[in-house]
Amino acid sequence: MNLLDTFKESLLYIEDNLTAKLSVQDIAKHVYVSNFYFQRLFSIFAGINVADYIRKRKLSLAAEELVIDDSKVIDVAYKYGYESPESFARAFKRFHGVNPSDVKTSRTKIKLFPRLEIIVSVKGGKPMEYKITKRDAFKITILSRNFTNDNSTSDIPKFWNEFFDKGYHHDVYPLLGVCLPIEQGDREFAYGIGAFSEPQYVKRVPDGFEERFVPSGTWAEFSCIGAMPEAIQKTWKKIYLEWLPNSRYEIISGYDFEIYSEGDTKSNDYKSWIWVPIRLKK
Repeated sequence: MNLLDTFKESLLYIEDNLTAKLSVQDIAKHVYVSNFYFQRLFSIFAGINVADYIRKRKLSLAAEELVIDDSKVIDVAYKYGYESPESFARAFKRFHGVNPSDVKTSRTKIKLFPRLEIIVSVKGGKPMEYKITKRDAFKITILSRNFTNDNSTSDIPKFWNEFFDKGYHHDVYPLLGVCLPIEQGDREFAYGIGAFSEPQYVKRVPDGFEERFVPSGTWAEFSCIGAMPEAIQKTWKKIYLEWLPNSRYEIISGYDFEIYSEGDTKSNDYKSWIWVPIRLKK
């Protein structure tokens, strides 16, 4: 199944199971990819993480049922997986701005959050520079922490700030942002900050850091030019939307690297790189 088909199938599965106890793990298993890669794929295609998408779809449909079908609030709450009418009411008000009971008794406006649809458009081709490299095994020295797709956007930048606040950069030059290998069914992923285990980058290994062995393998390496984080985020999107669907390769479980250079990260000329482990498609 190619990436677009995987995404389309995940949308169908979500829509068919909005009243079931639906988890990200269930969806990823249904489309035969790991939790981490499914959540990354969904966020890139949809511009929203999968948990938020499911929540908003449920609340949108719940409001329609309260208005059109004149259903009871408690019945709708349990139908869409809320443990109590109170938790449903809180979520409903955060999304729609009104209480569920207000929808039933007045002509209150509600928000519509329609299901995603796939629209394929053809655009002029633009070259994407990359290289395929076979690398021998090497070592990295990193400080790692576990994240979920839901909290990674907000908490990984905090992790970087903490890295500098604690002065770790004086001992380990923060050259790398690394997503560590994951297994099918993992609910979290480990992300590390650190450097290649070489004297020019690692002066001392502080407490809490670890040295990781990265096995030999084949990598697709992409260069990014521009201010952070926009340049690297744009490149990730192009990798999944443009390069992978048209490539002979597929990404495999392994170490994903974002590699940073010295310099002004807000400069339009700032350079960074993405490395992803790959193999020829079967």
